[in-house]
Amino acid sequence: MRPIGRQRVILRISELVDTQVDKSLILIPPTILPSNWNMDSFAKVTDLLPFGKLYINTILMIVVRVVCAVAFCSMAGYAFASGR
Repeated sequence: MRPIGRQRVILRISELVDTQVDKSLILIPPTILPSNWNMDSFAKVTDLLPFGKLYINTILMIVVRVVCAVAFCSMAGYAFASGR
């Protein structure tokens, strides 16, 4: 079964961001931090995903939600204030 959409992106990121060498994954006792850091994987992820578009989408979603919340709360406040 082939992953789709978000699952594919998460799998791809997990493949690229892996900073531990294969030997360090099976050490006993296990290590929390890798002994050899490889920062090239982070550069690959930033090239793979369109972070600019993701940030713009996030900002637009936040603005729309805040405007809707302010409008709805203003109408509810007016209804409560004008009620007897």
